[in-house]
Amino acid sequence: MAVAVWEELKIEDQLNWLYKTMPACTATVTTGCLTDVGPATDATVSNPNIRNDNIAFFNDVQRGYRQAAAFTSIDFDIIPRC
Repeated sequence: MAVAVWEELKIEDQLNWLYKTMPACTATVTTGCLTDVGPATDATVSNPNIRNDNIAFFNDVQRGYRQAAAFTSIDFDIIPRC
């Protein structure tokens, strides 16, 4: 008997923390404010957009793995049958 197995798993996580209490920066408000957040330009993400004004922190993670395996089984009698 011989068996071959292939598995590929991909996980995409998106978490947005909506706890920003400081105002967003504008043309008139430039201190004591926060700008919108977004991923780095060269990052591999699921959502490349800038997040909304209430999001203070986010995770956009892609991870996974690929694996292959092969199995074989050989059976034989060590002690002869009586």
